Amino acid sequence: MKKLFVIVALGFCLFGCSKALKSGISKDSVTINNKAIEEVKSGDRQAALADFNKAINLDPNFARAYSHRGRLKYDLGDKQGALVDLKKAAELYKQQGKMDKYNKVMSKIEEINNQ
Repeated sequence: MKKLFVIVALGFCLFGCSKALKSGISKDSVTINNKAIEEVKSGDRQAALADFNKAINLDPNFARAYSHRGRLKYDLGDKQGALVDLKKAAELYKQQGKMDKYNKVMSKIEEINNQ
């Protein structure tokens, strides 16, 4: 049973890593970004912010990390910082041709601006 779990886990890792590498995002930044998401879920928002920063420093074109960091900054009360990050995420998503994600981020920006 343990062997099956390890094989399945390895398969998910390889799939996720290959998808990230195809998009030009490093495996390390994806791992750090995912760790930050888990930290947000567990309530450790300051650690999450630090890890989103690390992921972005590793890959300045990592739109998803900008999007997550922007949403976290908004939750922390940093509206201007949130808008800067979300606009950067939208710009990167548009450049990468990910229009569905671009539209979602633009909706969040509009929501923040209307509050």
